[in-house]
Amino acid sequence: MKSLLLVSAFLAALTSASGVAFADTWSPTISAEHGKGGHTSLKIVEPHGLHVVVQTPSGPHEDTIPTVVNLPDQDAFLMVTVTAANGEKWAQKVEIHAHKQTRLQLEHRVATAAAGPQKKARKYIARAANFTSRCKTRTPIKFEFLNAEGQTAFEQVVAPGADAQFQAEEGSYDVRAYIQENGAWRFMTTSKQQVNSDSFKVGFGCARPGSVRVEWLSPR
Repeated sequence: MKSLLLVSAFLAALTSASGVAFADTWSPTISAEHGKGGHTSLKIVEPHGLHVVVQTPSGPHEDTIPTVVNLPDQDAFLMVTVTAANGEKWAQKVEIHAHKQTRLQLEHRVATAAAGPQKKARKYIARAANFTSRCKTRTPIKFEFLNAEGQTAFEQVVAPGADAQFQAEEGSYDVRAYIQENGAWRFMTTSKQQVNSDSFKVGFGCARPGSVRVEWLSPR
């Protein structure tokens, strides 16, 4: 018994994780009122267009909703089966009162698939280099990586002359470069970068010794 319970729990978890649809939901509303001319009947009003079978004393009554089933003037419990377009069924005995019209209304909600686990983006080994050691003025560089939504995905600060190694998720980024002035970060420029391998490299600084022009450079 314990093993059976464990297997059932495992299958339930597997179904949820794999995105398999749950069962549809049905909400019945049943009421009764005096029938026309004192006759007994079953009136099914919703959901429109669905197939219905009512097991009556004289045999099965098949139709599409809405439908009215005339019945013998006696109390009874009749099995009603409604089938949706996706094959899902609602089946239940409905109480019938003599000399009254029983009204059945069903609310049908189609199940949606459970969301599966989100796939995590692959991470690559990346490098960022600060070439301001060649500049007239040396300064730390902050690299800010913005994702497709324009939000900061991560930042990397690199000291003058240093080459930092870090991990970056696969994707396209707008990379902003900042230099440090008087203890504050000053924005310089933005470059579009694509992280898709362990060979990703980005650099910023001066191409020639003693230069005052900072630019994007590719580390070797």
